[in-house]
Amino acid sequence: MKALIAAVSVASQGKEVMDLFYNSGFQVEILDAPYTEKRLINKMGDVEGVIVGEYPVTRKVMEASKSLKVISKVGVGVDKIDLTAASEKGIWVTNTPGANADAVADLTFGLMLSIARYIPQTFQLLKEGEWVRYRGRQLWEKTLGIVGLGAIGKKVAFRAKGFSMRILGYDIYKDENFARENNIEFVDLDTLFKESDFITFHIPLIPQTDNLVNKRTLSLMKPTAYLVNLARGGIVNSKDLYQCLKDKKIAGAALDVLVDEPPKKDEPLLSLDNIVITSHIGANTVEGIRNMSIAATENIISTFKDGKPLYPVNKI
Repeated sequence: MKALIAAVSVASQGKEVMDLFYNSGFQVEILDAPYTEKRLINKMGDVEGVIVGEYPVTRKVMEASKSLKVISKVGVGVDKIDLTAASEKGIWVTNTPGANADAVADLTFGLMLSIARYIPQTFQLLKEGEWVRYRGRQLWEKTLGIVGLGAIGKKVAFRAKGFSMRILGYDIYKDENFARENNIEFVDLDTLFKESDFITFHIPLIPQTDNLVNKRTLSLMKPTAYLVNLARGGIVNSKDLYQCLKDKKIAGAALDVLVDEPPKKDEPLLSLDNIVITSHIGANTVEGIRNMSIAATENIISTFKDGKPLYPVNKI
């Protein structure tokens, strides 16, 4: 059995991941970045399981292997993997739900505090010799709207309780027991947009969520509200958000994800002073990377040991 590690984060775990593979009878090859389609195709010949990160895995990549059985995604989002092609070819696609939940939830609050209290802006001006005292807003006892109450959304809710926040939730699959135990109100999306002081997104990018945040939904928000996205860039219509922020129709936004990563130098959002943008670092903690790496590895091992991965995304 042969596995290919095509993710820097997993390769960085070294001996722990390699021992898991070796003890299960795998040969392992590590492919260094950049992970282009051409480079992946050239390495796929006899690979039976591959670990991938935040880049496209196309039908051509899958067809380049004679015996590929599983594509193991580090993290949750699989929108860059051709799921249709994988299912047609009998290839499992897996992810690592919950492995990065604490890391992303921590950054969610880091971004909320940063944008509400102008932390990055203040520091930048201070470095430039200016002493500016922005008047921000507190998180304490505000209303938080969480779109997506899965593993990450639930961790965000736990942290929100420490700020005595009123929590509104929206999810297609309602965990009523969790909501009741944690005093969360399930509401429809329009209500969540209208009543929240902060809105965070923890949902996959699928056709139903593409451009979910747009001119109409942004118009529902309070002028004092903040939007925070750590899910996928495509959930937010960046042109509509830019105009909304430029016209000061909401107080601000904080993004860890964009449609184009990295953004172009002339990305309009970068010109605004009421936004904070980070470079898709939500899961990028020592603990989060380790958890995801182990889970991604175990997904491949389980596929061959038990005939099915631990966390399958598709059906074959």
